[in-house]
Amino acid sequence: MSSKNKSKKITGKTGKNAGQQNSPAPQNSALSREAIEALLVAILLALLFRGFEAEAFIIPTGSMAPTLSGRHKDVYCPQCEWQYRVGAAGESPLNPIVSATCPMCRFRMEMDPKNANHSSFNGDRILVNKYVYQFSEPKRWDVIVFKCPSNPKQNYIKRLVGLPNEALKVVGGDVYAKADGETKYRKLRKPAKKLPYIMHEVHDTRHVPEQLIKVGWPSRWQDRSSSNAEQAWSVSEDQNECVLAASTDTQWLGYRHLVPTDREWIAVNEEGRLPASAMQRQGSLISDFYEYNSAGYTRPRPTAGKDSWHWVGDLACEAIVDIDSSKSDGSGTLSLRLVEGGLDHVFEIDVETGVATITIEGGQLPFDGADGQSAGIETLTANTPIKGSGSYRLMWANVDDQLILWVNRKQITFEADGKPHTGNFTTPPLLTPRWTPEDDGDLTPIAIGGKGLGLKVRNLRVLRDAYYAALSHRGRSGSGEYTSRFGHKDVQDIFASHQAWGETPLFDSRNEVFFPLGVDEFFPMGDNSPFSLDARLWSTQTNSLFLEDGISVEPNVKREMLIGKAFLVYWPHTWNPGKKRFPIFPNLDRMGFIR
Repeated sequence: MSSKNKSKKITGKTGKNAGQQNSPAPQNSALSREAIEALLVAILLALLFRGFEAEAFIIPTGSMAPTLSGRHKDVYCPQCEWQYRVGAAGESPLNPIVSATCPMCRFRMEMDPKNANHSSFNGDRILVNKYVYQFSEPKRWDVIVFKCPSNPKQNYIKRLVGLPNEALKVVGGDVYAKADGETKYRKLRKPAKKLPYIMHEVHDTRHVPEQLIKVGWPSRWQDRSSSNAEQAWSVSEDQNECVLAASTDTQWLGYRHLVPTDREWIAVNEEGRLPASAMQRQGSLISDFYEYNSAGYTRPRPTAGKDSWHWVGDLACEAIVDIDSSKSDGSGTLSLRLVEGGLDHVFEIDVETGVATITIEGGQLPFDGADGQSAGIETLTANTPIKGSGSYRLMWANVDDQLILWVNRKQITFEADGKPHTGNFTTPPLLTPRWTPEDDGDLTPIAIGGKGLGLKVRNLRVLRDAYYAALSHRGRSGSGEYTSRFGHKDVQDIFASHQAWGETPLFDSRNEVFFPLGVDEFFPMGDNSPFSLDARLWSTQTNSLFLEDGISVEPNVKREMLIGKAFLVYWPHTWNPGKKRFPIFPNLDRMGFIR
């Protein structure tokens, strides 16, 4: 990552009578002197600002995507109109990027060399606080800037995951830590306030392609109620609004991950028909697909567009829920459900009192006590503003063995025995997806239900957590995650075959990688885990790329190598002149504080 000086020009101001001088010479002389003095002061302030407080940097690569972008293409999907970014650090005139894949609808879009906004943009310009770590300790999940262990002249930017005197374990997309004196690893949990910025978009009902609707592509949100022969939930034609009439039993609306393949898109988009395969498939597992890594090159790389190697069970859902409790007899209940590894995580909200309860497997899997160990707590409760009829924005998440609920974008605090509880619980390190003929399990990982209520649900969004692969794709033709040999097609076929989930050795053969840290040693990892050159690759145990140059580097960053904390994207890029664009117009949506 290269550094860039930032200076501020300060111009002098004359008094309001300055223009009334009889002779122009003294005025011009005074203005020149003031201008020179102002320039010198500006240079001095810039040097002080750069040396002691903050420094401006340009991000060259995409190892921190989607949090930060290196050189990239910023494009709109022509099918669902979703805006996303694709890394272009490896692009060259002899090997240009010719396609990109949308994360919402998986349409592979061809790049148009005549379109100015299909060209590549420079990376984000950020500010780094170089002062903060002189008076406070680096905090886990900070975005830090540090000197590259193998080349101190080069700066790197990653997220801080491991702290001094810890032993880390990376397995199943999660990171576990064990401090000195501890005997058991504990799962590291990302702060709830950071999750909305770290998680990846999977589906948004406001971005369903018209072409899919036209040919009859099944909605990802479907009625999953089994008690009635008739459909309890109805889905609007544009698939953005789902409606439930009041009923005496809980009626479920569930999410199925029905994503078109390249071949299916050809049938839909070019032939105008619904492929038979679309009606045969019942859904697949949500994977760690990174749109930033989906670039297709003239000379394809082995991993280009094929980074969806791993099942991601940590999910969240957001929706606007309109509640009609006028038909309720006082027992109206709104239910929110998340499934991981066959385990039901259920939020139930009594809309008369606003009291919410959460359980896992009906209370069979207890929540953790204050010491982080299981304390036999079967149910958590909380007071929420959801009382009676009204419109509410809800978000519920199961991430890093923690259940979280937001109402109107405010986190709800749960309690156990009258004391605040974090919603933490403990599961085995390697959960595997489950399905039976009697229970959809992970085939329907998200659901929303109602009992005794009229519901209208709209603007549904599905998100997944970041997946920290045990090993990076960098320098590999595959993921390196599995101890058994599985090709990319094998993995995708297993994801799409729910009958095979309980039989395949795929999910039981994931690698565990361990990293010990000493005094004043830190462990950084990139948000773009599949293609991040981070501490996982710096040691001989993880096939470091540095070893190709005969350099062996420990998998850590020494305290003296820390530069500071990245805190602001102050200038992402400007839009190129073109259709529906303004020349030299900044990408305001990307400006803001770094989470």
